[in-house]
Amino acid sequence: MITRLRADATATPARDGRVVLEEGHIRMAIGPLGPGLAATLARLADGGATEAELAAATRGAEDEQAILKMHMLLRRLDASGWLERVAPDEDGRPMATLRAIGHQVPPPPRPPAPDAAVVLSRFATLHAVDDGLVASSPQAPLSVAVAPPLAALLSELARPALPSELEDRPGLSAATARAALALLAHAQVVVAADTPEPDALAHWNPADLLFHTRSRAGTNVGGYGGTYRLEGRVAPVPAIKPATGATTQLPVPDLDGLDMPLGRALESRRSIRRHDDDAPITGPALGEFLYRCARVRAVFDDGHQELSSRPYPGGGAVYELELYPLVRHAAGLAAGLYRYEPQGHQLELVAQPGPKLSLLLEYGQRTAAMESPPQVLILIAARFARAMWKYESMAYALVLKDVGVMYQTMYLVATALGLAPCSLGGGNSVAFADAAGLDPYAETSVGEFVLGSAARIE
Repeated sequence: MITRLRADATATPARDGRVVLEEGHIRMAIGPLGPGLAATLARLADGGATEAELAAATRGAEDEQAILKMHMLLRRLDASGWLERVAPDEDGRPMATLRAIGHQVPPPPRPPAPDAAVVLSRFATLHAVDDGLVASSPQAPLSVAVAPPLAALLSELARPALPSELEDRPGLSAATARAALALLAHAQVVVAADTPEPDALAHWNPADLLFHTRSRAGTNVGGYGGTYRLEGRVAPVPAIKPATGATTQLPVPDLDGLDMPLGRALESRRSIRRHDDDAPITGPALGEFLYRCARVRAVFDDGHQELSSRPYPGGGAVYELELYPLVRHAAGLAAGLYRYEPQGHQLELVAQPGPKLSLLLEYGQRTAAMESPPQVLILIAARFARAMWKYESMAYALVLKDVGVMYQTMYLVATALGLAPCSLGGGNSVAFADAAGLDPYAETSVGEFVLGSAARIE
């Protein structure tokens, strides 16, 4: 087994005899180091070595006490996520490389026993990275780069197997297979077949757990937060999406016209699933609702990209959300799918009524458990590049947080206006992108909100 400094880290000697390790925004100073540990760190940074080779280099520079210090240093570097472990084949080619994700790494478990069955974790993933394959599990802040012979072996672990049954495969010796299996077990890609799953873990499905861990600092892949990772490579998406179709100007409401106190709006807010089609929502009422929720108050530049100010708080002021009112029945406004243009306070016609819009209304009705289709279904879409151009790892999680903020803003405004609001827990993003003529990877729905006039309670 080869131990080496992680590939994305640097080790820089300081004047006081310490060595500064850096990776991304993480720094750690070690030392001052004696000649033995300095030699150990130099070997780790220069391609690595086996622990026996590291011990020989350390012993050659210091006394026997240095070996204990070396093992203490390795444990510290391991736990802090600064080391990689490599299982090579007989020719020195890496078959498995254990890499840390973040800088808090649990100690390695005992290697799988030859007589104890192991199986691929139900959370395990295998994906391509830089022309190679990487196996990982959201249960551990670790990943394993695997060579083709090992990737083929992983497919056999969909069912429990004994480690001894996985040895001596083409291109993979028994010793290399055992070492690679130990690394996969450390990353929890491979787990003991007879170990019961904890109750708390049983509640998670693989997609949810992967999303949760990879969008939180310390367990994410790559940088985290506002790294502007695409700056200089791709032009930022403008703050305001331009209108390209026919538009309908909406009247600007009097912002001082609402007199419902915030406390009353909070306490009386509720989801209303019955609309009064005899006295439907009006175009001006819908316009006032949109104006108070989502208009653009100002556009400015922070030196990186265009930003804006709007009534609801948005992460980093990037405001990636777009509102698409799907109107079925509104007084003074033709039916159809519109996009709210928040700077000019107007509705842009996106699609005329037809089967695609009927399908979206049906989804809205079923999800809201309504007896009849909603008067207005507001589809909340995201221009993903607005968030992803700046934010790394957490971008999609930020989009969903912004949807939650938008929901609460919509509820309070609708309540103060005497309208019937209801947020929905899901929708069909593929059907929306198709109806709106959008590239779903560039922009599609991430939330839905039903709005109409409240039916009288008899």
